[in-house]
Formats: sequence, C-alpha cells, structure tokens
Amino acid sequence: MNYVRLRFLFLLLAVLGIAFSGAPAQAQTAEVEPNSTCLSSQPLGALPATVAGSLDTPPSTPDVDYYRITATPGDLLQIEQRGSSSGNGTLDDPFLGVFNSACVFLNYDDDGGGYLDSRLEITVPEDGILMVAASSGWDWDFSGDGYSAGTYKLSVGKVALAQGLGGRIVDAATGAAIPNASIDLMVCSSGPCWQYAGYTYSAADGTFRFEPGNFSLWDDILRAGNYQLTVNAGASYQNYRSAPFQILEGQDLDFGDIGIQPVPVVGSIRGRLVDAVTGDPLPGGDVAPFARVELQSCPTVSSGGCWTVRYAGVDAQGSFVFQTSQSHPLMPGHYRVVGFADQYEETAGPELDVAEGQHLDVGDLAVKSFPVRINLVSACSSVPATGGSCAYEVRVSNGNSSALKGSIWSLVQSVPRYWWEGFKPTEFQAGTTKNVTLSPGASVNLSFSFTVPASLREGTAICARAFTSEKKNPFETIGTKDLFCVYKSGQGFQVMPDAEKRELMKKVK
Repeated sequence: MNYVRLRFLFLLLAVLGIAFSGAPAQAQTAEVEPNSTCLSSQPLGALPATVAGSLDTPPSTPDVDYYRITATPGDLLQIEQRGSSSGNGTLDDPFLGVFNSACVFLNYDDDGGGYLDSRLEITVPEDGILMVAASSGWDWDFSGDGYSAGTYKLSVGKVALAQGLGGRIVDAATGAAIPNASIDLMVCSSGPCWQYAGYTYSAADGTFRFEPGNFSLWDDILRAGNYQLTVNAGASYQNYRSAPFQILEGQDLDFGDIGIQPVPVVGSIRGRLVDAVTGDPLPGGDVAPFARVELQSCPTVSSGGCWTVRYAGVDAQGSFVFQTSQSHPLMPGHYRVVGFADQYEETAGPELDVAEGQHLDVGDLAVKSFPVRINLVSACSSVPATGGSCAYEVRVSNGNSSALKGSIWSLVQSVPRYWWEGFKPTEFQAGTTKNVTLSPGASVNLSFSFTVPASLREGTAICARAFTSEKKNPFETIGTKDLFCVYKSGQGFQVMPDAEKRELMKKVK
C-alpha cells in the first residue's frame, strides 16, 4: 500500500460512522445505460442515493458511467465508489471524478475511501447540479479506458454538519477561569476516540470555541457525529477527558463550564540552616558561606534513592522555604531537605511525609562544618602601577566540637592570566606562619601581605591561597581556601572577578 492510499485510509477511519449521521435509509437504484458521456448522465433521485453499476472495460468497448446529481447549493456532499476491496462489487480499482453542469472537471479521487475504494467530498455549486463519473484506475481523462472491469456501488449523500461547539474551562475547586488551557476535539468512530478533529486554547476568561472559519478545526468543518474533549490546563491541574458526546446536524452545542480538578499540592516546606557546632544560622546569597538548599523526593516503596525536585535560596537568617507554584506544583509525598554551604559538608535532613495542604516546618537543619573554615575578609585593592604592598585579611574558624591548636599560612603564586610560552611561574609564602588556639566554633582574623614589584609583566596574575594544619602534624592540612587573584593591567593592579578567579585556579591546579 503506497503512502497516498495509507493516508486516505486514515481519513476514512477518522470519519467512519459520522459522514452521513442521521441520514435516512435509501433504496438502491440500478445503473441505466447509455450513460457513458457527461451529457448523457443518468439522473439520480433524492439524496441520499446508492447506485449499483458496472464497467465493461477493458477489454471490450471503453466504458465510464456518468450520474447527474441535483442538490441544495452550498451543501457538502460525500461521494463514494466502492468495489472488490470492501466487498461491494468486483471492480478492482474504482476511480471517481466530479464535473459541473457544463461538464467542466472539478475534482477526482483514487483510493481515498480506503484501500482501492474512492471517496471525495465536494460542495454543491450555485446551480445545484453536479456530474459524477464512475470509472476505474487510472482513467485520468475519464475516457472510459480504465484499468479493469467489474461491478461497483456508488453512494451520494449530504454530509451532516454542526454549527459549532463551545464552553468555558474553570477551576473545579474555585470556579475561576483557566486561560491558555489546551483543548483537543477527538472523533469517536465505532470505538476509541483517537482521531483529532481540531484543537484550540481557552481565552483569558476561560472560554473556547470550535467552529468553521476560526482555524480550530482541521478540515474547517464540524461534522455531526460523536466526539470527545480532552483538556490540558498545565502542571497545576489534572488532565481532563469528557465522556463521548454527540453533536447533531445544525446544532451549536454549549458545553457550559468544564471544571478541571487541581492537582493536590502541599502548602509549603520551610526550615533553617544552622552550624552544627555553634547553632548560628548559615546565610545564603552573596554572604559567606553562601548556603543553599535542595528538596529531594524519596520513594517509599523502592530502593531508587532520592532525587532533587526543587532548589531554594537561603536568606541572611539561614531560613528557606519551598512553595508550590502554578508551573511547578509541589505534590504530597515523601521528601527530605539537603543543605549546602561553602566549607560545610552536604547534609541531608530526615525523610518526611508531607500531606496535601500541609505547611511543614522541618526546623533547624544542622550542617556540619569542615574541621577548619577559611574565608577572605578583605583583599588588596589599592596597589599602584608602580608596585607596592598587597595586604589582605582572612578569618579562620574552628568547625570542630573540640579545641583547635593549629598553624595558618598563606602562599602566593604568579600565574599568566592569558597563557603564553616562556612564562616561568613562582610561588612563595606571604609573611610568616601564624599559630592559633581556637575553642569550638570560635574564629580569629589574621593579616598577611606581600610586595608586588613594578616590573611585573602586564597580564600576570598573583593568586593567594591559605592553609591550616594542626600543630601536632604540620605536614597534613585540615583546611585550605583559594582567596583572591590580582592582575596587572595598564591602569595598575586590579582584583580579578570571582568567577574568573575560580577558572584560573582550576588551570593552576
């Protein structure tokens, strides 16, 4: 079966059972010869009408059968010529043509009514007369010299059309209009409703309409028959599927309000990130330690683990909240909150069930610090182009629950901002090693400095890092931090933006 035949087969299935909806039963008439020319066409009676005919070609005299149809101007007619493939005769390949009353060709069909059968639809012209030619493939000029001989059935009837279909999409819980909902109109033909007849979207007031001329219908006509509506109103609403319904000929069906059930959602999930040792809140945003949280969904009946479904920021007091939204509803389920902060361990809270409408406060999520945290307090920013001292300050915090006796030092390293051949990097310690004793959760600010020579090549960056070790084991660091980079330009020495600093330090490492 070729593509054209397959496509027409789908079209037949899409409208099967609705093309002549409500049509009265008709008597079958017989072909009357001679009717082999358009001018000698056989008149048909009132519609709908069915004719039993036969073609004698080939191999005998060429034969084509013409029929004269009188109908109401503007009516849409469906004409079918069926043969052996559908059990309606012995003709192997029906070939159908339509002419006007002056025998001017209007249209043809070959295999549009299913495998080998022919079928077309045409609007009755102003004089109310159409001429139908029944031949066999491939009689393109309707001379009667067709592909085969045999019997056939020719059916002509008015396509029953409805005027339109409309309604309004609303929230089933509140009655509020739902705009921009996608509405599909599906054809129900002796079984499942799987073939599309059209689609549209609800307006700002929730209304929608299917009617000829507004581009909502694929064929720009609404046939009388059986249909079904499906509605997708977005992630916040459940998908809707109506029961199959019937539209009658000439009917303008008002569906009224169609209530779409909201998806069950939780109210919110909130809490606070705190330091596990001190209990102090961990701020987020642009403030160290740049805390943030993730909400993970955890299945209750599998070992599939948990996966992240939402992200949220943390305010200056360490507080966070996950809320539902129209585009991202937060459904009832089994969740856990995971906290992150710079120089803190990733920390997951307990798994909790959250019910529909519930506002759950998970309380304080204690995030465990690295043994030592090092943060930059200030970087040198006023070194002139002629060189000079670069002073900077760091804060060292004890993240342990026990006292810390340690050593802190800083190394500076020259790095080409833009790599070039022949560059010889250097690294040295800025100042002396400093010894500290810190109680659990305590912090201390320490100052370091180094001298920048005026002879430094333009484009060179100098990056500073800080290290901490315990006093008893100076050869094993328990904390390290990339602090900052300064680079020489035509305007002097400038502090490198943080994002560029991170990329440069990746290359160094």
